[in-house]
Amino acid sequence: MLSRYCRLRDLEAALGRLQLEQRQVILLVGLEGMSYDEVANVLNVPVGTIRSRLSRGRDQLRQLMGMEEQAGRRNSVKSAPAKRREEPTVVYRRAV
Repeated sequence: MLSRYCRLRDLEAALGRLQLEQRQVILLVGLEGMSYDEVANVLNVPVGTIRSRLSRGRDQLRQLMGMEEQAGRRNSVKSAPAKRREEPTVVYRRAV
């Protein structure tokens, strides 16, 4: 039980040391179980950015927790690109 508590404490500390963008994606995908597409829509970034942040965040977590990177990574399931909004999210108006 103590070992599990120590691992959870170490994981929490390591998560706190990640960049905000990486931490957000890891928590939304890993903890909340959201798909890459869902996370991309929530954060308003392309799916490729989600994949990149997740990969880099996982690598950083492994390093922070002193874990060796697995020799053969599992092939991730590719998802379709996120649908782009047709309207801009910010509308700029010219001062009159």
